Amino acid sequence: MESGGSTIRYVSPIVVLLGTALTGAGLTGCSFIGYAIGSGIDSGEPIDTAQSFLQSDLARIAKGDSLGLDLVDGGYVAGTFKSISLEDSSAYHQRCLRRRERAGLPKGIPLPGDSIFIIGHTGKDPIRLIGTLASYDSASLWTYRVHGGTWPTPYSVIDTLVFGKEGIVPGKWLREAASSGGLPLLGRDLVLESWGLDKRVPLDRVAAFHIRGKGSAKWTGLGIGIAVDVVVVVAAVLASGNALPGAGFK
Repeated sequence: MESGGSTIRYVSPIVVLLGTALTGAGLTGCSFIGYAIGSGIDSGEPIDTAQSFLQSDLARIAKGDSLGLDLVDGGYVAGTFKSISLEDSSAYHQRCLRRRERAGLPKGIPLPGDSIFIIGHTGKDPIRLIGTLASYDSASLWTYRVHGGTWPTPYSVIDTLVFGKEGIVPGKWLREAASSGGLPLLGRDLVLESWGLDKRVPLDRVAAFHIRGKGSAKWTGLGIGIAVDVVVVVAAVLASGNALPGAGFK
């Protein structure tokens, strides 16, 4: 269309539709390539790697994170993080049983669930406690009480621990074993979901862990790809001899 020596050039409807399809869909041409590359990064690139595992690192793990765990024995476990829970009771019982066999005492040590009788003192006050062994920790013996719940009794106040038939553990032995790491302390497990099944991994078996990315790279790649696609479309329009709507006069 001619007007005062100037020509207004309108873009072809076909070119407009083509450009809209490319930029609107966001998954054609360079957009698709950018998205694909970003997805590949998300699926394989760890965004956070711990050279060694510390208890304080647990605050950095959130439910739903994809974890890879390097184990102290050289193994590897991967899955989706669900929770941290107390060690499985049957596994803990087996650890206590193995420790009983190595205790070097006539009857070994009591196991979780055994009835125990604690004889001790605090200053001049005697201690006489009856309960059921719950667990050992680094400073105390934990027992289930008659009315429920658990209660710690420090090794420092125990003179003698009696259990079963003629089972006797001197308080001195308990204190020495606790200070040397010789007691089976109740641990905690990392619970992961892998292939629809829960896996429990004791924290003391973890040497290092890796948290995989949250999937942001594919969106970055997509955005870059769309921007490139827009440039390509504009170049194609100009090369075709058509101006974009509202481009002005020549």
